[in-house]
Amino acid sequence: MYISAKTDYAVRALMALAHERDDRRMHAAALARDHGMPVTSVEQILTDLRRHGLLTLQRGPEGGYQLAKVPSEIRLGEVFRIYDAVQLEVHGNPPEHVGYSPQFASLAGFYLRFRETLIGYIDSVTLADLVDVRAWPAVGSG
Repeated sequence: MYISAKTDYAVRALMALAHERDDRRMHAAALARDHGMPVTSVEQILTDLRRHGLLTLQRGPEGGYQLAKVPSEIRLGEVFRIYDAVQLEVHGNPPEHVGYSPQFASLAGFYLRFRETLIGYIDSVTLADLVDVRAWPAVGSG
C-alpha cells in the first residue's frame, strides 16, 4: 500500500486540529508553519477535507478551520480514500485478476484477505485513537 504526502499531511492536519482545545480554529498558514508542512499543500488539503465534511471554515481574523465532527467520529479510512485508493496490487493488477497455476492459486485468496484486513483496520481506527499517544509507541522506542 502506498500512502501519499497528501494523505500524510491530511492526517497530520486533522491530528493538529484534534489537539486544539476549546474548539479553537486554525488558519492554513499557521497550521502549515507550526507543523512543518508546505502552505500551498495544506491550503488545498484543508479545502478538500472541508468539502468531504471533515472540517468547517469560518472566515475572518478570528476564523479558521476546525473539525466538523468529534475525533471519535472521524475514521482514518475516510481520510485515506480522499487521496489514495485503498488497494493491493500484484504485478500492477488486483489480486482477483492475477492468473495463478493450481499450485499457487491460494495466493490470490491470501492477497484478497490481506486487502480486506487492511481496509478493515484503517476503517476501525479513529482520529481519537490516533491522537492517544499511549496507544502508539514511538518508532525506535522498543
